[in-house]
Amino acid sequence: MTSFREVQPLRRNPLIWLCVLATALLVALPLSMPVVRENMTTELALLLAAAALPLFWLFAVRLETEVRDEGLWIRFRAAWFPVTYAWNDIQRVETVDYRPLVETRRWMARGGRREFGWIVWGRGAVRVYRRNGKSFLLGTAQPEKLAAAIAERISPNRTL
Repeated sequence: MTSFREVQPLRRNPLIWLCVLATALLVALPLSMPVVRENMTTELALLLAAAALPLFWLFAVRLETEVRDEGLWIRFRAAWFPVTYAWNDIQRVETVDYRPLVETRRWMARGGRREFGWIVWGRGAVRVYRRNGKSFLLGTAQPEKLAAAIAERISPNRTL
């Protein structure tokens, strides 16, 4: 039986590294001024902490996907509660080439009128169609393998 487990850290996303660079520049600029360095040590410490905490959080976020016996399990660790979609709730699945910045202008968990999605980085994704008419996107570095694992679990002639 096909099984699947994937962990995608958010730190692989190039935009996170742009945030790190911008934060480093914003913190380094005041530190380069002698007047600020001598008179504002407490404020600089608070600035460093305020800049570092969100970055540490971003580096802790990761998308975890598992094909389990009870269903498709998805979690954004450090950002979202885990969600499990039961196999009888999933109608079909397909691989898609997803462009997050072009289509929705963002990565991470996103919601819309028609579709919800978990996208961390990259262009590979699986679109999962549910029996209630809704669908969602699930970003993955291995879309064919994930789609095959899901399709095997939802196939009508599968015996339990």
